[in-house]
Amino acid sequence: MVVPELRGAYSWSTGALVRAVAGEPPAESALAGQVEAFEAKAAAVRGFLQKTYYELRNLGIAAEERALNYAATNAFEVERVFEAACRESLELDTVEVERSRICRLDSGRGQA
Repeated sequence: MVVPELRGAYSWSTGALVRAVAGEPPAESALAGQVEAFEAKAAAVRGFLQKTYYELRNLGIAAEERALNYAATNAFEVERVFEAACRESLELDTVEVERSRICRLDSGRGQA
């Protein structure tokens, strides 16, 4: 029998995460500019999540792949970075990982 340890597990939907980052939609009486700004931010968040969840998907065999998987599953934690990128009209292009200079001895070195 497999009994998962839920401590540290995240459970959210893409819609809930978009709302958490982009906020609630403006009221119907809001100015057109506010509605457009909200829709652009929500679309950018949704696009970011699509890229991290589906385009970066891998089996996690190599340490680098596991690092990418960790980053993708913890996308909620990058909210402040994402908000700054939105203000500057930046978009996610690629994601790369590199080994930390401060890691324990033989922590995956030489593994493919």
